[in-house]
Amino acid sequence: MIALLLALQTTDTTTTEPPAATTTEPPTATTTVTPTVTATPTSDDDRYVGRAAPATSAGTTSFAEGHLRAGLEVFAQYAYRVTYGAPDSWFHEFDVPRAHGSIDGTYESVHARVLMEAVRSTPQGALYGVDGDSFVFRAREAFAEVTPIPLLTVRGGLVPTLTIPELDGTWMMRAIAPSMLESSGLASPADLGAQVLGNLPSGYGWVGLGAYNGEGYHQAELNRGKNIELATAVHPLPQSDALKPLALHLGYTAGSSGAEKARADRLETALLWQGKLVRGGAALTYGWGENQDSSLRALIVDGFVRLEPVDRFFAGVRASFFQRNLDARDSIFTGHVALGYRVAKPMEVYLAGSRSVPTAIVRDANPGSDFIELRAVTRIVF
Repeated sequence: MIALLLALQTTDTTTTEPPAATTTEPPTATTTVTPTVTATPTSDDDRYVGRAAPATSAGTTSFAEGHLRAGLEVFAQYAYRVTYGAPDSWFHEFDVPRAHGSIDGTYESVHARVLMEAVRSTPQGALYGVDGDSFVFRAREAFAEVTPIPLLTVRGGLVPTLTIPELDGTWMMRAIAPSMLESSGLASPADLGAQVLGNLPSGYGWVGLGAYNGEGYHQAELNRGKNIELATAVHPLPQSDALKPLALHLGYTAGSSGAEKARADRLETALLWQGKLVRGGAALTYGWGENQDSSLRALIVDGFVRLEPVDRFFAGVRASFFQRNLDARDSIFTGHVALGYRVAKPMEVYLAGSRSVPTAIVRDANPGSDFIELRAVTRIVF
């Protein structure tokens, strides 16, 4: 896959600043944005050559300025799904998979961010929620951070974790699908805890250490154990215009989950290409413990590519395999293809297709997991 990305990348020689340790990357208070009148909408993609884009983009675009900045990101879609089983069925609906609103504040070396997201009030499997099944808002990120010396940042609160944002920020098509690492439940994109983040000199990447409750951002702590995450993304040739997008991500989480303190250790590796015209990678995750069962061993293999050969037009493909139990035929494959068009700088539209193919064990345990789906999706971010 990397050979293909190298061949396609030969015309991509854009250079940008080295990767930053934070995933939100707010503009500083002195940033100025000069409006440009042009027939072709531009994007912020140039900023993310050789680095991951923010996994939660509200308030991180060039529209956000000043010491105190507001932002939003919305995914809206129409989906038609055919589910295979006994019997086969079809369903279609309008939905809002993501609605984020953010407030960022920056003064000198201090930064704070609060990100709220809308979710259905009825938990999966429950009968009643707030006012039926209304959308309600909950905190997705809420942290303060300080950069006491150059290249070093310390943050605490409800913080983004280190691996899922790197994968989502590399593909830059989160409106189509989350990473399998997130959708499988093996890891969470955010958690309550603290982090120390450091940029490696000369654009060679970053390294981070985090300590979290371990239950994700949507649950309270259930045991006395704490999860420790160590991760790094290394760019071996940051001074080379041709090879600057190449990155190796490596992470390990030692932790537990649930009231019984079940083992939840994760080893994550990924080979990534973070260019402007071409972005993609291959990732592998090995898990000790799954679904609060310490005895299970799980495996995820994930591959994804995003191409923008013509300005404003882009395409993406993602294929993921999740083996929930390596000792049984307990697995699911998901594939996604999408074509996109940038209508204006803050707005993208997509046509997407998805296929989910589970084994019989998964199909019996999760009715509805065997399906094909077609979607029309809109993403707007400020």
